[in-house]
Amino acid sequence: MWFRWFAGVLGLGFSAHAQAQCDSLDVFVDAARAALLDARLEDAAELMGRAQDSLGCSGVPSAEEMSALWLTEGARLYFLGDEVEARHAFAAAARLAPGFWFSEFGDALHAIYLEASVASDVGHGSVALEEPLPYGYQSWLDGQTRQMPVTVDAGMHLFQVVDGDGASHHARLFLLSDQEVLTINPGVLPEVMPPPSPRFLIGGSVLALAAGGLAVGALLQNSTIETASAMSDLERSYRRQKAMGIGSYSLAGLSLVSVGIYVVQ
Repeated sequence: MWFRWFAGVLGLGFSAHAQAQCDSLDVFVDAARAALLDARLEDAAELMGRAQDSLGCSGVPSAEEMSALWLTEGARLYFLGDEVEARHAFAAAARLAPGFWFSEFGDALHAIYLEASVASDVGHGSVALEEPLPYGYQSWLDGQTRQMPVTVDAGMHLFQVVDGDGASHHARLFLLSDQEVLTINPGVLPEVMPPPSPRFLIGGSVLALAAGGLAVGALLQNSTIETASAMSDLERSYRRQKAMGIGSYSLAGLSLVSVGIYVVQ
């Protein structure tokens, strides 16, 4: 029952451009938990689905927010009679935020949670990307940046593709079995343009300094011209001043072009 409901997540994940609902994760998880306590299991299932949708278009949840999701899902699965999968969810919650629990779920569920939290020898699996992520994106696993491929404990996990602003563009909740190798394809991601290369700005600054130096040199030629005692010295100073002036204007123009290229990159 749980696996059928979770099949879309396990197979496809969620992408930001495919989701219209991007409310905060905890809004849906809190509502789902309230529905469970009122024995509204169908409402709880719908709200948990929307909670998972939000992971693909909002941000990276905290450890406690993810733990709350797994605890609520574990309780839902237990109430549906699927104790095995409920233990997987409780183990994931305990792994992310040890000791975090909702007392309203009662002592019986807490005992199952405690057993799941101390389970040993759960095995290991690995997670890899089908293709490297494009520029501007990072892979996150259970709320932390991770380089892929990565080996992790078997169990339930959250994978996300996050941009430089911390926004999630793809999310996938999955149950990793012992020795399983899971390869993830996040699909098409919005293109992120790299920042402009600083070489044009640096080059423009150097050219501007050179232009300024030539301009100062041209001005200094005025005193040489005024004190010239021979026509040959006067002509030589004049030609030098003219060349410096032309060079200064030329370098200033090149500086503006270089800065302009930097701006429009």
